[in-house]
Amino acid sequence: MSQLSEVTSVLDELQKLIYSAFERVGCSRKVLEDMLGLNVPINTNNMIVYLGIIEQRANELLNILHYVNLKVSRSLSLSLSLSLSTTITIIVIAIIGLICWACDSHVCVCGKTVDTRGLHGLACSVTAR
Repeated sequence: MSQLSEVTSVLDELQKLIYSAFERVGCSRKVLEDMLGLNVPINTNNMIVYLGIIEQRANELLNILHYVNLKVSRSLSLSLSLSLSTTITIIVIAIIGLICWACDSHVCVCGKTVDTRGLHGLACSVTAR
């Protein structure tokens, strides 16, 4: 096998893995279409764009996880006497509320509009406390 065919094979496999990660973490196709145009498949020229979008989505998911953990820990510390089923119900409601909240644009308590990506919270001096 020549070096060119080896490199091509590795790049093809890498592209499949990147696209799989793109789909699995729920990256926005709209963001991709805004950057590359409609129905542009992954290739060696745009792999870095896909990786950037994956990184952005991973950061969003980590922020959501942090928020949920914060809410859950506050709920648990305030209500240690709750039954396990009540505590689980509170956690599920918090997660569902967070998912719905993170998907809709809204106005932050600081007065600025938050888009559907929900990234405003990373820089907001009011909610970042």
